[in-house]
Amino acid sequence: MKIPQLDNWPSNIKAAKAIQENLRKQVITVVDQLPEKIHYIAGVDMGFLEDGKTCGAAVAVLSFPDLQLVETSLAYLPTSFPYIPGYLSFREIPAIIDTLKNYKLSQI
Repeated sequence: MKIPQLDNWPSNIKAAKAIQENLRKQVITVVDQLPEKIHYIAGVDMGFLEDGKTCGAAVAVLSFPDLQLVETSLAYLPTSFPYIPGYLSFREIPAIIDTLKNYKLSQI
């Protein structure tokens, strides 16, 4: 699994919208178009602490298709993007990516 770097994470809605428009073109919606066989799947959940000042992310990785738990991880980061309807991922993704970096599977 390749984990992206967040070097130029947007700090405003204009920059976030540009990223969102670019990523929209890359979404795979048909299983037959996946680049390789799936061996693992992950479940992600997010929450906010301290009146939204801190993001908390949890990830569980399961083997596929037998759905055996392989790894779990947590990460907490300061919230760096405001709540804007339609742009929630920009508020949540930094903690999720930080959580995914903790996995040994990130070397796959």
